[in-house]
Amino acid sequence: MRTVFEKDDIRLWRDPVLGVAGTELLTGRFVKRRYTAQIRDEVAIAVFTGGAMHYRVGAAEGVATAGSVLVIPAGEVFAGEAAAEQGWSCRIFYPDVPTLMGLDAELGMASSLRVTGKAAGPLYQDMILARRLAVLHRAIEANEANPLARQQAFAAALSSVLQRCARPAGWPRRLHPDNIAIRRALACLRARFADPELGIGELAAAAGYSPYHFMRRFRAALGVTAHDYVVQCRLHAARGMLAQGHPAAEVAHAAGFADQSHLIRQFRAALGVTPGQFAEQSRKRAASRPAAAGVRPKAGL
Repeated sequence: MRTVFEKDDIRLWRDPVLGVAGTELLTGRFVKRRYTAQIRDEVAIAVFTGGAMHYRVGAAEGVATAGSVLVIPAGEVFAGEAAAEQGWSCRIFYPDVPTLMGLDAELGMASSLRVTGKAAGPLYQDMILARRLAVLHRAIEANEANPLARQQAFAAALSSVLQRCARPAGWPRRLHPDNIAIRRALACLRARFADPELGIGELAAAAGYSPYHFMRRFRAALGVTAHDYVVQCRLHAARGMLAQGHPAAEVAHAAGFADQSHLIRQFRAALGVTPGQFAEQSRKRAASRPAAAGVRPKAGL
């Protein structure tokens, strides 16, 4: 008899012992969920364990199925929805760029990963890699009370990705757009995203464009609207504060949301979980944080 899934089941958390400044991880089954255009400052490494998802990463699109690995560069736009009746299931690592570059340098692989011409990926049909990453992701999730085990599994997972997957050309691609005017606007946006008074007029002035011209140029350069980018910045700040144990009401105000209800709606819409669920899962890992949490084990351990 065919199993019919009716609802999403998603867990998202931040682990403070992984990477330079902590790393977010996700595991879930997605049935009804659809990801509209999103952009993050971290790389996303998604391992598909069931079903199928139609994805769009920058100008590339395709279908990811069980046994495949999708590598989304930092600063690249991503969108996705179910490509099968049962949706899809996956496990995702969100390592920051300094962590990946540091491990890349330790492994001595920078030259072999340098890609010229057309960018590699983003989808890798590699059953062996997918199986290894899924096992290591499960080990990180299961070892809530053992930070060393989590660090070792994390280092092994990233090492496997660096060894098997060619880095997309220009990775990370969109953190520093070529357009100098848009870079000025981004600097203003990143400094002022929590200010509820921030508007298109101020960002356009920073870029030296008219508001209408700025909106078109910003979307062309980043792949999302300025408003969407502000929301992503606010959510990023909120996740960091929630993982540190700050109450949701305080987080909502500090990150630029109108109130706690606004934070909850935006958080759930973008990430599939509530701020409380994210904070609870993150708290379990933070409780086991050792004194030397920032130290990464060597990949060979």
